[in-house]
Amino acid sequence: GCRSSIAFKNTTFGAETDGLRTSCEYGNTVQALLEALPNRITGDILEQLRISKQTLVELGSRAGALRQMLLDLLEDPNEIRRICIMGRNCTLNKGNNNVECSVPLEKQVADEEAEEIEMLLENYLQRSESCHGQAERLLDSAREMEDSISVSLSSRRLEVSRFELLLQVGTFCVAVGALVAGIFGMNLRSYLEEHVFAFWLTTSGIIIGSIVVFFLMYNYLRARKIF
Repeated sequence: GCRSSIAFKNTTFGAETDGLRTSCEYGNTVQALLEALPNRITGDILEQLRISKQTLVELGSRAGALRQMLLDLLEDPNEIRRICIMGRNCTLNKGNNNVECSVPLEKQVADEEAEEIEMLLENYLQRSESCHGQAERLLDSAREMEDSISVSLSSRRLEVSRFELLLQVGTFCVAVGALVAGIFGMNLRSYLEEHVFAFWLTTSGIIIGSIVVFFLMYNYLRARKIF
């Protein structure tokens, strides 16, 4: 029974399960990345998230394929019989890398060996299902995190756009005030320069007018739901 188990673990199937176990351990890295993302949104972190999503898709595909392979094996007694026979007096032909066994396929395989192989298959099946479920959960979490990051970045861009628009409105109002000041600053006689109060009146009028125009435009933009 032990030799059959060892041979089983040394087959390509065993190598596949070892690779899957290594891939499943990658889930811990992805989980740590998802926990760090809400507080650290940088270009490198987003690139790691993209790579992690690709890895999780590959992991889920491998786990699903392995699960189907295990189900097929459990439904095929002859395949389990062949695995048991590979554990008995088998040699590896170095010429073509084929495994040659001296025991004929028709030989009765002990029930305990077949049961042991079935237990190993069921164990691998549980591990593959667990790994597949973990990959699906992490992939869903990664997608949700990506959507959340997208919404957060869109919100930030919207705030920046609103601030830029507010600055543009303010700049326009100041430009209107500067236009009025420029008109009064021309070398044209208006007789206002003969009165001291005219300077303060004009200056105050320009400032107050700019502020009024600013709030009028601001309220207009809010009414149009631009702000």
